[in-house]
Amino acid sequence: MVQARLHRQGRTRLRRERAQPARPVTSADVLVLGGGPAGSAAARTLARLGKSVVVVERSTYHDWRPGESLPPQARTTLAELGVVERLLELEPATSFGIRACWGQSDPYAIDFIFDASGTGCQVDRPRFDAMLASAAADAGAALVTGARLLALELERCCWQACVETAGQRRVFRARALVDATGRSALVARRLGVRRRAFDRLIGLVGLVDLPESAAVESNLLLEAVEDGWWYSAPLPRSRMTVAFMTDADLIGSRACASAFAARLRQAPYTTERVQGLRLRDLRVRSAATARLDEPSGAGWLAVGDAAEAHDPLAGIGLTNAIDSGRRGARALAAALDGDTEAKARYAADTAVSFWRYLRQRTEQYARERRWASSPFWRRRCTDDASSSPGGIGSDAWG
Repeated sequence: MVQARLHRQGRTRLRRERAQPARPVTSADVLVLGGGPAGSAAARTLARLGKSVVVVERSTYHDWRPGESLPPQARTTLAELGVVERLLELEPATSFGIRACWGQSDPYAIDFIFDASGTGCQVDRPRFDAMLASAAADAGAALVTGARLLALELERCCWQACVETAGQRRVFRARALVDATGRSALVARRLGVRRRAFDRLIGLVGLVDLPESAAVESNLLLEAVEDGWWYSAPLPRSRMTVAFMTDADLIGSRACASAFAARLRQAPYTTERVQGLRLRDLRVRSAATARLDEPSGAGWLAVGDAAEAHDPLAGIGLTNAIDSGRRGARALAAALDGDTEAKARYAADTAVSFWRYLRQRTEQYARERRWASSPFWRRRCTDDASSSPGGIGSDAWG
């Protein structure tokens, strides 16, 4: 068994309890840890730029995961990545807009018909993520799935990772590493980079199976309530995702299912939409706004949620992940080719986009004024973007 601890100076101490047989070593320019949308986008971009890439992914792209919305503007991002046709082959559920109960009790429509990019869509996340990973592999990246990271080491400007997959241990060496491990930011945090949370938002997210003959509105439904907000949206293959977003401390010690049911009674339009349908696969997921103080360092770079995570209300999670992966890949490729300022420019651009997002987040939440004294809504009245990085919001949540 191998145990590892990654230190601030970027080295790993390994302790072996017993001798291990020699393992084959694969070398590449870049090792991407995490094969989600950001990691796959980074890998595909790097491969198209002529870099050798290995992607190590924990899953096998079979388990359901939340986060399925693609707004109309995502088409541009996907086109630049060269995967629009692959997306259409997945037959995503078309979304013509959003129906919202936000700032008022009666629902109103936000139509995509006036968006120059066309309609949005809802995707089956496992199939969508697998499609992006396949696109990365088709570009030349080596894809390792069902992998468990056993050890990670940075020494003499070279990363070395030992992973276990399909009962075998493999070793990968690379000149650079992409941290695409999602909200855990595994590599960056083990290197000692601080990840700052700006709130405690969580999502109680589940699936509903729809009858084959059911006539379901295609739009995403947003409904604000006293302690948070609800969203629901139809998915491919006759399913619908339903989620309640709130702060972790407002749920307390109540079981996930009972908290979900209790809050659902406060949301009449969401209740009507799921009436008589059975909820399954209910799970709790962090949805907090957060960012790394530094999204890059010596020999590494973070992308997607590892670098910065957005509130689902923004509706740009998948789009941001893919765009971040592409931008990070271009910066890393330039750095490998000798551009000493490339990663610093990526870090600066990431910071600017994040503070712009914070301003938009504050504006979106400010439109709901019915529960001004509620802890959930009161916490979001502060303009986190009114100060420079390191100011308001940086230490509010530990």
